[in-house]
Amino acid sequence: MPLKNKELIIKKPQQKRSKAKFEAILRACPRVLAKHGFEKSTTARIALEADVSIGTLYDYFSSKEAVLVACLDYELKTVIDSIADKVAADTTSLQEAIRTFVSIGVDFAFDQRDIIKVLCTQFPSKILELDLAQSKARIEAIGNEFAKHHKFRAKDNSSRLMVFTVTNLFLGFLFRTVAMPEEDFTREAIVDHLTSMLGHYVESEIAIES
Repeated sequence: MPLKNKELIIKKPQQKRSKAKFEAILRACPRVLAKHGFEKSTTARIALEADVSIGTLYDYFSSKEAVLVACLDYELKTVIDSIADKVAADTTSLQEAIRTFVSIGVDFAFDQRDIIKVLCTQFPSKILELDLAQSKARIEAIGNEFAKHHKFRAKDNSSRLMVFTVTNLFLGFLFRTVAMPEEDFTREAIVDHLTSMLGHYVESEIAIES
């Protein structure tokens, strides 16, 4: 049964010492969830794992659900930063570059499987409270940089639509794999298949600039 709606309050700290405690709580969250499951993962257990007081946790988060959302946001930002770094440094072929980015995303999905599953099944409405708007803008910027780096453009100048389509295909594939993992596919098999799908799509939608 999905959880009843409750307001999620996340207060992001400004000072360096406070940020360290905030991030310690976020890093502790998936470890507690993996060990105890969602129902038995309490704020007290998360605080203990993070080596902070329960009062400190409540300085930043209204509930364990708030910690989960903030944790996934934090990890999503980390993976997008990693992809951005790869775009800036990548000198391989287009297909090899797509495989690198897919691998980063698949690793993210599997590493955060427990949190994503809870969000999708227990309180799906809270997915809307993720900072996806900022993530979308960053993904679009990365897509444009990626296109510039590999000297291609969308044939009909609809590069934003292409980024939107690729992002939704990618995220949909990952959420399906993580939220309903009855099929026993390996990471490598998923990376192979998704790289092939995205590679064919991108190559059919672009014009290489001379």
